[in-house]
Amino acid sequence: MPIQLECPGCKASLSVPDELAGKAGKCIHCGQRVVVPGVEGKSIGGSGMLFESTPEAMVRELSRRQDSAMLLVFRPAEENGSYDLTEVADSEIKCIVTEDIDAARFAQLIGSIEKRFASRKKKAATIAPREQPFELKGDRLGMSLDEFKSKYARDAEGTSAKLPLSSDAAWGPNKASLCCEPWHRDAGIVHARIDLPAEDNSPSVAGVKTDLLLYHFVDGKLFRITAIFPTDQFHVVSEAAVKKYGPVLREIQKPRQLVWENAVSEIVLLRGSVHPPVPSELHVVHKELLVEAESRMPHGVEDI
Repeated sequence: MPIQLECPGCKASLSVPDELAGKAGKCIHCGQRVVVPGVEGKSIGGSGMLFESTPEAMVRELSRRQDSAMLLVFRPAEENGSYDLTEVADSEIKCIVTEDIDAARFAQLIGSIEKRFASRKKKAATIAPREQPFELKGDRLGMSLDEFKSKYARDAEGTSAKLPLSSDAAWGPNKASLCCEPWHRDAGIVHARIDLPAEDNSPSVAGVKTDLLLYHFVDGKLFRITAIFPTDQFHVVSEAAVKKYGPVLREIQKPRQLVWENAVSEIVLLRGSVHPPVPSELHVVHKELLVEAESRMPHGVEDI
C-alpha cells in the first residue's frame, strides 16, 4: 500500500511505494529533500525497525538515508552519576559515527557543537535576564542601609542634625516622624528618611511634593519605600509610573489600586480621596524581604 506523506517544503501531498519506506528522496514538485517514514512492522535495511536496532545499526541506517550522525553511548560514572566523560571508564563509552565523518570532520563537529551550545546559552541569558527588583528615584529595593546612608549623607541646613535620619540612630525629637514602633528595634527593622520635617522640603515623586517619603529596612536591606502625597496629584504620579514601569498589571476598585509586579517585587499605587482629604500612597516592595519583616511582627499575647 502506498505511503502518504506531506512535503515539508511546499506542503504538497505525496504518495510513494511502500518499498521506499525509510529512504530519502526529493519532492517532485519543489525538490525539497524528503525522508519517507518507515512502515510499522516492516524491516528497514534488514535490521528491524530503527528504534529496535543496536546503536551500530541505527547509525548504519542513518548513513543509508544520507544523514550524518554521531551517536555517543555511555553509562554515567558509577560513583556519583557524573556526566563528565573524564570520570567515565573507557569501557563504558562508545562513539559511533556515519561513514562520512573522518577524523578531521569529527574534530570540526565537536568544536562546532561546543560553540553552538555556548552561543545558545549566551542568547538565552540575553533574552531572559534575571528579573531585578523595582527602584524609585534611583533607590533600588535590596540596597544596604550603609549604602543608603552614604548616598544621602549631609548636614541638615541650619541645624546640627546629620542626615539621613534613621531610627537606629535618631531617637530624639524626630522619632515620631519616622513612624517607628517599639518592637522594630528588636526585630532588626529600621525606618529612614532623607529630610527633616522642620526643613519643609519633602522630596518629590514625579514632580509632586510628598507629605512623607519613608524608607524601610530589615537586617540592613531596603524592603519597602513608602511615598505619601496629595490625592489631587494622583493622576500625575500614575501617568509617570506607567511611563517608567510600563502598563498597569492589575487595577482594583474601592479603594482604587494600580499594581505593577515582577517575580521579586511589587508596586502598589493606592488612591485616597479629595473630599474628605485622604492622601494617596505609593508603595514599592521587595516581596521576599517583606515576608521576612512581617514574620517578626508581634502577634497575640505578645502585642498587648
